[in-house]
Amino acid sequence: MRKEIENWLARAEKDLATSIYLLKGKKYEAAAFFCQQCVEKALKAVLIHQTKKIVKTHDLVFLARAIHLPQDLEEGCKELTMIYISTRYPNIPETTLEKERTRKFVKFSKEVLQWAKKQV
Repeated sequence: MRKEIENWLARAEKDLATSIYLLKGKKYEAAAFFCQQCVEKALKAVLIHQTKKIVKTHDLVFLARAIHLPQDLEEGCKELTMIYISTRYPNIPETTLEKERTRKFVKFSKEVLQWAKKQV
């Protein structure tokens, strides 16, 4: 089980690095998507640690509540879940992202990843 948790966290780290790279390249929607992926994988690592099970979902709020993520971090999960939906599905109106908002997502993703590492 430990190896699986480490694999999820390693993938989260890669997604965070990708989001930073895309932010620098002014690819804000793609950067935000990889922020969502980072957070999702970090939360799933904690879920596996706590329950020994994986849940197939992209809903960060669901995952946050399942693992009792601190409330201040859960708030950010709501916004990133919506970004995931708007960047993945063409029938959802696009969300226009700018540098500062995307930078905020990167900062948030780092915070969640750091929190997740402390939990496992």
